[in-house]
Amino acid sequence: MRPLLLPALLLAALPAFGTDVLPPLFGHRGVQQSVTTEPPLRTSTTAARVLVKTSGATENDLAELRRANANSDGPLHVGIVKELEPVSIVSAQSGRWQWRGAVQAEGARRVRVRLDDVVLPAGAKLWIYGTGGAAIAITANTGTLWTPSVAGDTATIEVDAPGSASFRIGALADMRHPSDAAAHDTSCIEDATCHNGNSALGRAIAFYDFVAGTRLLSCTGGLVNNAAQDGAPYFLTANHCVKTAEQAATLEAFWDYRSSACNAHVPPFDTFPRTLGATLLVTSFTSDVTLLRLHGIPPNRTFLGWDRRDLAHDTPLFHLSHPNGAAQRYSSSALDEHFAGCASSQRPSFLYSRPLVGATDVGSSGAPLLYGEGYVVGQLKSGCGPEPDNACNRANRDVDGAFAVSYAQLRPFLDPAPQCETCTPNDTTACLLGNRFKVTVTWNDTFAGISGMGHPIRYSENTPDPIVENAFFSFYGHAPKAVETIVKIVKGVTVNDKYWLFVAGFSGAAYDVTVQDTTTCAKWERSVPSQSPAIIRDYEAFPLP
Repeated sequence: MRPLLLPALLLAALPAFGTDVLPPLFGHRGVQQSVTTEPPLRTSTTAARVLVKTSGATENDLAELRRANANSDGPLHVGIVKELEPVSIVSAQSGRWQWRGAVQAEGARRVRVRLDDVVLPAGAKLWIYGTGGAAIAITANTGTLWTPSVAGDTATIEVDAPGSASFRIGALADMRHPSDAAAHDTSCIEDATCHNGNSALGRAIAFYDFVAGTRLLSCTGGLVNNAAQDGAPYFLTANHCVKTAEQAATLEAFWDYRSSACNAHVPPFDTFPRTLGATLLVTSFTSDVTLLRLHGIPPNRTFLGWDRRDLAHDTPLFHLSHPNGAAQRYSSSALDEHFAGCASSQRPSFLYSRPLVGATDVGSSGAPLLYGEGYVVGQLKSGCGPEPDNACNRANRDVDGAFAVSYAQLRPFLDPAPQCETCTPNDTTACLLGNRFKVTVTWNDTFAGISGMGHPIRYSENTPDPIVENAFFSFYGHAPKAVETIVKIVKGVTVNDKYWLFVAGFSGAAYDVTVQDTTTCAKWERSVPSQSPAIIRDYEAFPLP
């Protein structure tokens, strides 16, 4: 593994827009979602009333989770979802309303609660807390909300509202410790903390859970940089993990979930920063890719770069992921262009790599495939080979969706084409060559002490032509048909494949010409001083097509 480069060097090495390669962004501050005030009733000596009490996951439920997790090419099944007999909560008065109640799932390790038909006035605060850990503030005004998970079998909900409010308790998720549902040998899996140099990149990786029907599922994903390098919380994962907007809305991401030292004890979930909720931007079965925009991220995040070029055989690659729901793990591999592959994951939509150190497993799904200093080239789908459900069999291959194939769908978010207005002819704007080029002229007659915008003059003989077109401009109000400037654009097809620009003026006034290509938003600008007889010729003004 090569050492990490300084981010300043990386950022300076490549242009921001229109690149095949974009570098990582380190240490962005992030945007937190929730307020941190303590709920007012938590310290009350009166216990919260348990409004809903149900059994958690049974031994049969856990056996079903383990059977599901025996297959290595899916998300990790970490819990069950139970619909409840709805319990409606409505404020009893029109003034300030403080309320507390609890939901209990007997035997659960962690609990998430679904609140339906949420109506909270502006300024209202809602919290959830378990048997230990801090209370988590939730921002929600209307609709359906899955709360963050809390430790223990009981989740207490608290509301402080300045006016009338209401919601229904509709479902709960019994989230089990991953070891309760583990199904695989993990002896070959390596702690990421044992591999120095990955700590900064690890801040881009999150272990997340989400609701899918009657199951609570978990995968891995990572933050990716965009061309603006503005820290927008774009989160790359797999289509076979999150594939609907409804699933994305339930996402709960845990950050910095890693051991404090090599193979050391890992603190409980409640000690790690987390974010709740996401918006689905892109999802595709073709290269098994999903791009989300998270509703918030903690401070000091890393955003992974990306490389959409084809890679050479034996290129060193690696994953940082959460196999079997474990704290962050490291695995390295080498791109294998000679492996026959699996029928369900054909090249070029998928990449195959030969495991070298460590391993991925169920729960690693969606983890970014990286090389070098943190460049994404794919995201994990599954294993392929003689024993794909055995993570420790080196005859298997990791299968990742290829970023080079996904890029066409990801580009509108990660590297959007510049946006500019279409050209609409008017009193101060001429549009040439099928309205592709927007032409404006400003002028200043210092001798007469007057200035303004040039006004296009349309002559019947100057009909549009696919190769060449002229724009005529007048300046003076007392001579509205007098041509003071001509702007001519020629399409230099087969000569140098450029658009040519010619400008000629007949006035003693100074003037500025601006031509914008509304396809690329590129601008061509020239200033002509007063009393100048110059004719401007530019045979490389804009590229074709």
